[in-house]
Amino acid sequence: MEPHPRLKGAKASSTAQLSSVYFNTDDQCLRKAGFILRARSDNRRYVQTTKSAGDGLFERSEWEQSVPGPEPETDALDDTPLAAVLGKKSRRKPQFTVTVERQIYEVEEGVSLIEVALDSGRIKKGKGTAKAVLLSEIELELNHGIRSDLFALAHSLVADVPVRLGVRSKAKRGYALLAGEPDQARKAEPIALSEDTTAAEAFVAVAHACLRHMRLNEDVLLDHRDPNALHQTRVAIRRLRSAFSLFGDLIRDSQSEQLRAELKRLSAPVGNARNLDVFLTKTLPKERARHPDEIGLLSLGGILRRSARKPMQPS
Repeated sequence: MEPHPRLKGAKASSTAQLSSVYFNTDDQCLRKAGFILRARSDNRRYVQTTKSAGDGLFERSEWEQSVPGPEPETDALDDTPLAAVLGKKSRRKPQFTVTVERQIYEVEEGVSLIEVALDSGRIKKGKGTAKAVLLSEIELELNHGIRSDLFALAHSLVADVPVRLGVRSKAKRGYALLAGEPDQARKAEPIALSEDTTAAEAFVAVAHACLRHMRLNEDVLLDHRDPNALHQTRVAIRRLRSAFSLFGDLIRDSQSEQLRAELKRLSAPVGNARNLDVFLTKTLPKERARHPDEIGLLSLGGILRRSARKPMQPS
């Protein structure tokens, strides 16, 4: 397969086979504390990585150390927050394995150097199990430079490749596989603000949460037109539109009006689909109860239900 034009002119490129085993304790103390611990092999060396779980969107704290083998080394955790979480005697066990083929490109964009990683692989729990989650991801990492260049490169890739913003890390999907949790509608999560939070930081936090809320439900909605996921997607868009109105002039710039218009455009079909669901589940049953002999209501219900069952396609 031919690489994207932006990758053909990469400063450097390479391919690696990676196998990462994620560890936790029996009581899942790392996950509860908001951290992940993995040991990764590329057939040359082992690297132990600790990450804050984050929300999968943009940034997470990370600590890496080379280790002699496939098991995590307790001493290598001394300079990370996991030292206090685990202590010296906690027993860590493998939870699931992520294997990928990674193609890495170093791309110059503006004044920046950006690593573009293309991952293709799967997440499996245990050895020899058939059940797996397939992976196909693009990760962008700013090696040095400015963030705006990273987003400029992302926009140039998105213009030609049908990708969507990911909000679930490999670890999140691995733990969902481990627990047998199906993809389902998600409600909005709490947003942590403090008295010291600036208006700019507050808007970023709110917008960040709205995007995550929308994307978590969008995947479910595009897969099988779940009514609850549809409702939560609509809620996420309305919350983001409200944030633009609430912060008003504080965030007004050359792009804010375009973003407002795009959100309004996006909300229309989602709102119409939600109205159809409400009509089918609440309004129509009441009308049929009041007019049980009206055959037309039964036919109307059948037509609208067939329409509502069709998967929603991205615009």
